Amino acid sequence: MAIKTDALFELVISFHGYGSKFQGVLAASGFTFRRVESDDGEKVVVDVTPTQDVFQFNYAEPVDVVEVRFRDWLTAAIASGLDQWRRSLIG
Repeated sequence: MAIKTDALFELVISFHGYGSKFQGVLAASGFTFRRVESDDGEKVVVDVTPTQDVFQFNYAEPVDVVEVRFRDWLTAAIASGLDQWRRSLIG
């Protein structure tokens, strides 16, 4: 999700394997950042901030259970990201 004001604020949700060797555990993580213009006109990334803890799930979990847990996690991640955006406007 991207919100454009004087800077571009982005909320990213990323899915990936968890751990150094794949053993059936997956994770989703959320983070926000802003892209601002530097003094030399380049776009730079600033204020990279996680939205909350990583969401973990595995291949053996029932889909309906994962869906409920993920929905709750995603709602909280979006709320956290929007709060970070609101705070970026103030300060």
